[in-house]
Amino acid sequence: MSPAQTQALAIRLTQFKSVTNTEGESGFGPFLREVLLENPYFQARPEQVWLEPTLDDPFERSNVFALVKGRTSKTLILTGHYDVVSTANYGILEALATEPEALRAALIAELGVKRRNAAEEKALSDLESGLFLPGRGLLDMKSGLAAGMAVLDRWAQEPEHDLNLLFIAVPDEEVASYGMRSAVRQLPAVCGRWGLEPVCAVNLDVHADPGDGSEGRAIFLGSVGKMLPFVLFVGRPTHVGAVFDGVNPSLLMAEFVRRLEANPSFGDPPGQAEYPAPPAVLYARETRTHYDVTTPHTAFCAVNLLTHSRGPQEVLQSVRQLAGESLNAALELLRARAAEHSRRGGVPVTLSSGDCRVLDFAELKALAQAKDPAEVGAILEQTLPGGDGVERSQAIAQALVRLAGLEGTAAVVGFAPPFYPRAELDPLANAAFLKILRDAAEEVGTETGEGVRLAAYFPGISDMTFLNPADAGAEAAVAAQTPTARPVGPLEQLGCPVVNIGPWGREYHQKLERVQVRYAFETVPELLWRVARAVERDSLPSVEPPA
Repeated sequence: MSPAQTQALAIRLTQFKSVTNTEGESGFGPFLREVLLENPYFQARPEQVWLEPTLDDPFERSNVFALVKGRTSKTLILTGHYDVVSTANYGILEALATEPEALRAALIAELGVKRRNAAEEKALSDLESGLFLPGRGLLDMKSGLAAGMAVLDRWAQEPEHDLNLLFIAVPDEEVASYGMRSAVRQLPAVCGRWGLEPVCAVNLDVHADPGDGSEGRAIFLGSVGKMLPFVLFVGRPTHVGAVFDGVNPSLLMAEFVRRLEANPSFGDPPGQAEYPAPPAVLYARETRTHYDVTTPHTAFCAVNLLTHSRGPQEVLQSVRQLAGESLNAALELLRARAAEHSRRGGVPVTLSSGDCRVLDFAELKALAQAKDPAEVGAILEQTLPGGDGVERSQAIAQALVRLAGLEGTAAVVGFAPPFYPRAELDPLANAAFLKILRDAAEEVGTETGEGVRLAAYFPGISDMTFLNPADAGAEAAVAAQTPTARPVGPLEQLGCPVVNIGPWGREYHQKLERVQVRYAFETVPELLWRVARAVERDSLPSVEPPA
């Protein structure tokens, strides 16, 4: 498959709108199977392209498997996700969001007449140069799927190989990774049916690079871990005409958010070669369901926290400590304002000192069980308001606060789903594979004039984490502090080394999402091809997939 054909394939995949949790995503699996069956190799072997229903999936999506069979059991897996985020942020251009060529012309016209900031200036230059192509999901990550399919096609055209190539396309990476978690559970049966022994896997996800591409042209040897710690703040409600008679949990939460948001010092400790992005608050809301003039009882926030080194226990302890500091700081501020109110002639008030209390979710659950174990069970099992795991975690924690009789000023810390464990490549155990990657990167970089680097961690969350999670015992630690019944798992391991090799571009998930064309459709397929040929030639230990 030529670069032009690979690009055309990527555009075709992009044109099928597969936004997460929509009918389009549910329909993409059968569509992709039909595309694969256009290949003469698979036309002669239709049984080697098939769909597996995504397990435990409320949206009835499919994992797509395609196998180019070799003469031995040794197998390389190529995989990536096919869901994309919403197109709503394209505004009046939304109808063109999945039509890359038409969208490029429309964006150039729009950017050419509007008052532009620096990011838009760069986007206009990129699009006018012809080196970048826009489109929702073209970067993240239909271009990576197309690169993998190009290698699959090239592999099938040559005389028989010793190495099997197994291509897997999955849904739902953008929300909860139902697809990849399901694929790992399905692989033992797949490998048993076809006599496959995986020796390595390549995820085809993309990287954003606002610069010259030197950061984006990379083979990533691991993937950042992601946790979603939450804090439920419990205040003391009062009439708004007597604000100092109580404590508004919105103030407690605001102090916590102020201390945490984008704070590098709350991230991984110094001394590492690479650092993940600092934490960001994804949810921050007081939890009332109707209007009245009583201050709220509780407020809730959840924090996106990325890590290369910290486990769940350490993260939760850090959040717990910060929550306690925030409670005390907020009360000090409230006392100072009460004193200022009195000095200005207001009714004298003495803010009740009270004790600040911070519990983790397991401690809250134990308090509630001491009151009514049967009711705790009912709360955990019932269908509560809120369709996603974060909202359900909030609803469960609130219900247990009421049952336990927990009074403010207090905070409850825990984890909401999804949880993404870290993925790492052990350099000692995988020395032969590392040499293959270095050699391929050097060869392709020399030939193209664009260096390809090896990096320790993919900076965004990715399905790599479910292919080969590194955090031993993390699932149990997170589950103990997660209100929802199915917080993470199961965390089966593929058991072989997993890396990420994919395209690069700019501003994924944004209106100006765009892929760097040459790297995506020329360099990445060639890099994947060199890795596959070297894996076929060299001796790598095979593994039995987990039972």
